[in-house]
Amino acid sequence: MRKQYISSLKGIACLFVALGHFLGVVKYASSIPLNITFFSWLEKYRLGFMLDESFWLYLFFIVSGYLVANSKVTTIAHFFVRAIIRFLRLAIPIFAACSIIFVFNRFVPYYNAQTSVFFENAWLQNAYATEFSVGKLLLSPFDVLFLNRTIFNSPYWVLRSMMFASFLIYILTYIKHKDNSQKVFWILAVLLSLSSLYFDRTIFVCIIGAFICYYEASLQKLFQSKMIRIGSGLVSIALCFLHGTVGAIAVFSWMMIAIPKLLRVKSFLEKKVFSFVGEISFGIYSFHWPIFCSCGALIIIKLWNVLGGGYAILLSIALSAIATILISVFFYYVVEKPANKLIKMLKDKSEKLLSKPVK
Repeated sequence: MRKQYISSLKGIACLFVALGHFLGVVKYASSIPLNITFFSWLEKYRLGFMLDESFWLYLFFIVSGYLVANSKVTTIAHFFVRAIIRFLRLAIPIFAACSIIFVFNRFVPYYNAQTSVFFENAWLQNAYATEFSVGKLLLSPFDVLFLNRTIFNSPYWVLRSMMFASFLIYILTYIKHKDNSQKVFWILAVLLSLSSLYFDRTIFVCIIGAFICYYEASLQKLFQSKMIRIGSGLVSIALCFLHGTVGAIAVFSWMMIAIPKLLRVKSFLEKKVFSFVGEISFGIYSFHWPIFCSCGALIIIKLWNVLGGGYAILLSIALSAIATILISVFFYYVVEKPANKLIKMLKDKSEKLLSKPVK
């Protein structure tokens, strides 16, 4: 059974990623007719990581690796079944989300290009610059997961790496469960970690999440000491100030280990509202960007001189967030829940098939 606080952490990660994207119109602007002292203050005191969407993605990667490592992979057949199920678990919602964005694009124009000119913000320029076609829609899951083409939703750029990380973690899990293969496990783990650190940091962080799962019991024993929990937490936070990437890996790894020992924090994260945000997190991740590039950008352009710059941006963020939550809830009940039931049925049938003794 999935732990509720883990689901909540996914939701928190997605909310901060969305907020970072919403604020990108200001953060990455070369010239903006608005007082941005707040962002200058954050950078001056090295607090910019708090509103950096890439920082919060590391929490999502660690959680993903942790959850994938929980999978049962004791045979080669298990590996192939898990790999196919993992692909379907990503491909079905990707296709459904791209279909909604495809229809949305037919009726709602995008204003991110105009906004990028207005703010001299090249970061917004290239989103939704390509015209969608039915053919591209049909190929969208394969384009995203194998070719890393993300024309429907640019935040999907991480999903290919996360899928490949899942396959590698399944291999590690398979080898780890072999009693006579521990040396092979450690050699492969080190090689995969070093190579992924060089070629694809997303995969590296997912593998860290997997190791937290593999050795969770031992780590929990280590964290029984209050001094170790506090000391390691302070060191992790300090690393966030010194280096965002290292700090993100450290602090989110620490959270995964420490939260079960922080009963009040764990109880808070297990509240239904936070858990539900985690349940709809894929929808938040999928729809916040197209909504902001269309409706959000339109509000900023049209109401800048009417409300004033700051109020226009705040209204844009608020309405984009509300629209994102609403469509994510719809997407969860109409697409994700039925898809999860189908995938669970396929998984259960395959497990029964694999558990039958060979005659």
